Amino acid sequence: MEVVLLDDRIAVFVLLPIFLAVTLVSVLRQSLVASNRTPRSPDLQRMQINSLLQRSSLLRGPKGRMLSPASFQGRVAFFTDREHGAFGGLLRELEAQNNPMKSLESLAKQDPSQTMGMLKSQMSFIFLQGGMAYFINYLFPDFLV
Repeated sequence: MEVVLLDDRIAVFVLLPIFLAVTLVSVLRQSLVASNRTPRSPDLQRMQINSLLQRSSLLRGPKGRMLSPASFQGRVAFFTDREHGAFGGLLRELEAQNNPMKSLESLAKQDPSQTMGMLKSQMSFIFLQGGMAYFINYLFPDFLV
């Protein structure tokens, strides 16, 4: 059985170029993913919920202590009334979202371009990994990894 001899300068002539190629490919992949990403449109319902939460948090802070008890109770009723309150409509929507038939309808209404964006990202990753493997194999044909 033959003894395999390794050159002492293997780190300089083989491992360093491979490391450099992998680093450059990952930077290229990151820039490709960033350029293919479609900007997400703001969700109006989420913005309304955040606005209501910010307004309701003022009641807990120091400004809530400055209100008269009747004014404080009126604002609490405005936010928490089940039928006409600001959060009452959100509670009804959350109950409707837990309905399985509603979730199937929302699944049908989803935007397919989001799925396409993920597919483009994965395909670019596969092609870049294959190209990197081919490039390294071309540079070092007799080197076993």
